[in-house]
Amino acid sequence: MGGRIFNQYSAEIQLLAVQSPQLQFAPYLFADAGNAWDSFDTYSPSRLFRSAGPGAKISLPILGRVDLNYGYQIDPFVPRNSTDTGLPQWRFQFSLGGQ
Repeated sequence: MGGRIFNQYSAEIQLLAVQSPQLQFAPYLFADAGNAWDSFDTYSPSRLFRSAGPGAKISLPILGRVDLNYGYQIDPFVPRNSTDTGLPQWRFQFSLGGQ
């Protein structure tokens, strides 16, 4: 959880489907890989957690940018709480604001 060193790799293919003053809609496909480490002693750039899936970026004047994606978590991880299994599965994510 957390760390001082962070690596992230991202790839995205995006299509601008709708562009008007009231709405901008761009569906995309993405692939991400990343991890965080506490120090250079534990740093291992080949140990990354990967995900991939579809998403959409929507820009509305009143709300700003909304990013919705549904990605498959490819690599298992050690869960931080008992409500998560850490096993590979599909996960929904949304972000407000940003670029």
